[in-house]
Amino acid sequence: MKKDRTVYLVVLALLSGVLVGCSSARYSSHNYTVTQGFVLDDIERNSESFIPLSDKICYADGLRFITTFDGICSTLQITNESGSSAKILWDDGALIDQENVAHRIIHAGIKITDKEKEQVPSVIPDGSLIEDTIYASDCLKWNASKGDWDYLPVVWDKTFNDELAAMEYINNMAPVKVMLPIERNGEITEYLITFKESGSHVNAKSHVGLSTGSIIAIGLAGALVTGLLWGAFEDEGVLSE
Repeated sequence: MKKDRTVYLVVLALLSGVLVGCSSARYSSHNYTVTQGFVLDDIERNSESFIPLSDKICYADGLRFITTFDGICSTLQITNESGSSAKILWDDGALIDQENVAHRIIHAGIKITDKEKEQVPSVIPDGSLIEDTIYASDCLKWNASKGDWDYLPVVWDKTFNDELAAMEYINNMAPVKVMLPIERNGEITEYLITFKESGSHVNAKSHVGLSTGSIIAIGLAGALVTGLLWGAFEDEGVLSE
């Protein structure tokens, strides 16, 4: 009986030593998350493009747009210098995501509980301005556990296992667009505001853990200790054959 036990313990010891020696004690992996950034690219009207003066300011047809997009919402300031009143037709507007999906928009002047209801147009008299914020209505979700609304991103951060893939995604990132119909003198003009990638960055995160071989080796080492204790108890007469 003791001989069999000795052979068992020797085999366990050898296996544990081989596995610990041949396998890394830990493994590491990396995730690369792209946090996306955007700036104003241009504003189009009937295939005519208006070039921005900066990364957020653009003039189009006597309207000065100052606008940004942060992944969740678009801030908007429009100054009317066109010589006549302008009316923003919110219900006919859309926020177009990177998959080219058009989302119904609501603006900050609307209660979230009324986000699917008809929105009254906003009038901008000549020589005045309006400031507002645009959201995709289907990205505003009620969170029962918080008892409040969640403002979900239109553009989510993307995670990759490879840094080169993350950088390639940034280099080929699709734009986000806001289509805003504005009526003046009974004529409706659709302005397409395009936001392009700018300022996106990659965040690397490491994950460290035990390798499979090390886990097996630890298990065998545990079995070895158990065997030694078993033998000690048996020699002391605590256990009988």
